[in-house]
Amino acid sequence: MIEAGASFVARCFSGDINHLTDVIVQATLHEGFSFIEVLQPAILYRKWEEYSKQIEYLEKIAEDQFEAFKIAKEKQKFTIGIFYRSNNLIYHKELYGDNNPVSNRLSRETRLEKIRKILELK
Repeated sequence: MIEAGASFVARCFSGDINHLTDVIVQATLHEGFSFIEVLQPAILYRKWEEYSKQIEYLEKIAEDQFEAFKIAKEKQKFTIGIFYRSNNLIYHKELYGDNNPVSNRLSRETRLEKIRKILELK
C-alpha cells in the first residue's frame, strides 16, 4: 500500500494484542490513508511459539517511502510495526483548509440566492 499512496502503513501480529491495539489507535487518529496488515497465523499447523520466534519488531519508522517499501518486502522474518508515516497535508485539508464543506454547508436558500446573483451579473 506504500506504492498506492498510503500515508500510514503498518504490519501487526494477532498474537500481540497490546501492540495491535496501539497501532490501530494510531492509524485511526492519523489524518490520511491508513493501512494495517494483520498477520493471523493458522495455529492448527504450527504453535504460537513458532510464529512468535519469527517476529521482529521495527526499531524506528522509515524516513521515506523507498526505505519503508524495502523493509516491508524483507523475507527473513515477519517484521511488524509502523513502516511509514507521513504528515503531509491531506488532500481535503490542502483544498479547504479548516473549512468543512459538509458540516459548514450553506442552506439551500442561501445557495440559490448566490446563484441568482451570479446569473443577474451575466
